[in-house]
Amino acid sequence: MSREQCRRETERTAPIHRPESSLTAAAIDDVTREGGIKEEKNSARKPSLMTGPNDRAKAMTRAKYRPDHSSGRAMQTNIAEKLQAVVTDIKERGHANLTRLTVLKKWVEAPDRITSFGTFIAIQASRQTRRTTKEAEQLLCEAREILADVDLFAPEIPKNRAIQLHARLETFQDERRETQWASVRIIHDRNLFFIESGLGLYLWHRNSPSQAYQLAASYCEHYDPRYGNGLSGPSAKRIREIADFTLAVEAHENQGTSA
Repeated sequence: MSREQCRRETERTAPIHRPESSLTAAAIDDVTREGGIKEEKNSARKPSLMTGPNDRAKAMTRAKYRPDHSSGRAMQTNIAEKLQAVVTDIKERGHANLTRLTVLKKWVEAPDRITSFGTFIAIQASRQTRRTTKEAEQLLCEAREILADVDLFAPEIPKNRAIQLHARLETFQDERRETQWASVRIIHDRNLFFIESGLGLYLWHRNSPSQAYQLAASYCEHYDPRYGNGLSGPSAKRIREIADFTLAVEAHENQGTSA
C-alpha cells in the first residue's frame, strides 16, 4: 500500500473524536427502552465508531436487545451495567481498580466472543491517528488494510497475513529491560501493541478468557500520578466502548436466535 493509499484509508476509517463513546447509539437506545443501561438525559447523539461498508456491522445500530433467558444470554445487560458502574466510579471518585474489568472473563466464555473481542480491539487501535515514525505508520496501514470490512460478529482475517503482521509488530517493539524478577518488554507505541495483542487473541487464544481480560486491562489502563496505574481519566471512554461492544454482540446473537 502506497503512502497516498494509506492516507486515504486513514481518512476513511479514522474515528470521530468526541468526549464520550457511542459505539452503537441506536442499539443503546433500544436497550434503554428494554430496561438496560440508561443514557444521560442530555447526552448528544454521536456516530458509531464501527461505521463502514460492512452491512452486518451496520446491523449493530439496528438490532434490539431481547434477553434470551433460556440460553443465559440475559447476562449481557448485567455486564454492561457493571462496566457502566466502573465508568461512574471513575467520574465520581477519580479512579477505579483494574480488577473491576475481570467481569469480562465470564462474558467472553460464550462461543466466538473472544475472537470478536480481539478483532474489535485491533480495529479500534488501528483507527487511532497521531504523529509516529514512518515504519510505525506503515504497520498501521497494513493493519487497516487486513482489518478493513472484517465482520466483527464473525471475523475472518486472512490467517497468513495476520501471522506475518503479528510477527512484524512484535519485532518492531522487541526492546526489553532486565529487572531483578523478570525481563520486561518496553512498549513505545501502545496502539501497535493493541493491534498485535488483538491479533494474537484472534489467532491463538480463542479459549483464554484470562488473555481477553489482560488485553482489556491494558487497553483501558491509564497512569495518573495521584492514583498510579489503574482506571482513571481516559479509561472511562474506553470502558464505554467495550460496554457498547458487548451490547452490540448480544443484540446480534439474540437477533440470530430469533430469526
